[in-house]
Amino acid sequence: MRVERKTSLYLASRKSDVTKLRKEYDTRKAFGFYVEYLEAKDIKSRASFTVPGAILSYGDAQVDPYRLMHQLLEAAKKRGLRVYDRSEVSKMELSADGVVLHLGSGSRINGQRVVFCDRLRIPAISQTECRRPHEHVRIN
Repeated sequence: MRVERKTSLYLASRKSDVTKLRKEYDTRKAFGFYVEYLEAKDIKSRASFTVPGAILSYGDAQVDPYRLMHQLLEAAKKRGLRVYDRSEVSKMELSADGVVLHLGSGSRINGQRVVFCDRLRIPAISQTECRRPHEHVRIN
């Protein structure tokens, strides 16, 4: 996978964002990241736009998220992960042995853990069904 080094600019869109941005800057600096905080006047002298503040970061990295996800999935599959793509889950049952997912097709998937990766929605799961919330994860 190709990783490209980049310089990035993290902007405060509004004055109300400056406090949080300053805290982010302080945290990055404390962890040894090479960053520079830019005040509005600094930005105005360097750019054709104005914002109340920004963090200039040197040495950031950029990857292709699609390729990264597929490489992570392939590595996880080699370690036993089972991937069910485009599978509509109609019901989830939790037990001491793990989890059973009932699919819209009538099939069932049994496992110890489940990770939902769906940008649209996950099945409606009531709190009573989620007795062990650490056993499944939702990723949007």
